[in-house]
Amino acid sequence: PLNFYYTMKASILVTLSTLVAYAFAANVADRPHLSGKTLNVTANSFCLFMPKTPGETIAASEATAIAFCNNTASAPGAKALPKGFIKSTHFLSGKGEGKYVQYTGSIDNSKYSLDPKDGGGQYDDHGNGKPINSSCIGYPYFVELIEPNDSRYCVRCCEVYADCNAGRSEYGCARIAPGDFS
Repeated sequence: PLNFYYTMKASILVTLSTLVAYAFAANVADRPHLSGKTLNVTANSFCLFMPKTPGETIAASEATAIAFCNNTASAPGAKALPKGFIKSTHFLSGKGEGKYVQYTGSIDNSKYSLDPKDGGGQYDDHGNGKPINSSCIGYPYFVELIEPNDSRYCVRCCEVYADCNAGRSEYGCARIAPGDFS
């Protein structure tokens, strides 16, 4: 009888944990694509969250950043990436635990007045999102870093949270979204 009680209790806890995880995933996937708060990452176009104001540090803009895209029609309310800001782009799609798409590459900090000593920061969908209410079209999860001190960026949108490594911003682009930064 005692073992049955503990087995039932453990089963109930596992079931509840699973339901909470599914509810969270559904909530993230159902986020609306708000103007200026939406990334679109495909083989033909991509967006990055960046500070609203040139010269603002990346970390200081995590809650208030807006989307900038190479094709503004691909995301609602997006602004055009500053001319010459993106020096290189390398697209990659793959499968970890689920499908993902990503861009990596190099940036010219001077084209948006970013401080080359700025260690950067991370934008992601975790919690309410950074920026708040942010999303990536077609994917429930995303992670993006801009690292002015290394003149590089990375953005990855994922079907499965584990493929986006959003809890590890200190790792930088090289570990969060490995790719070509040349």
